[in-house]
Amino acid sequence: MKKGNVIWLNGVSSAGKSTLAKALQDRLLEPFYVLSNDMFTDKPCVPDKFVSVDADATYQTALKGMYYAIKGF
Repeated sequence: MKKGNVIWLNGVSSAGKSTLAKALQDRLLEPFYVLSNDMFTDKPCVPDKFVSVDADATYQTALKGMYYAIKGF
């Protein structure tokens, strides 16, 4: 399997990460997916059984899932 490239955009809320990602999709020759951290950490994306008082454990569970998902894409 050919290994892909990952472009990781980091910044504060409303910094333009999604806008930049969409612009890159339009300009780059190679297609790629845009995955948002919100997909993995915001409800309803995280099942209720993982949402608890221990927000750090919930985030760690979501983060592990995110790494596997990125690798899959």
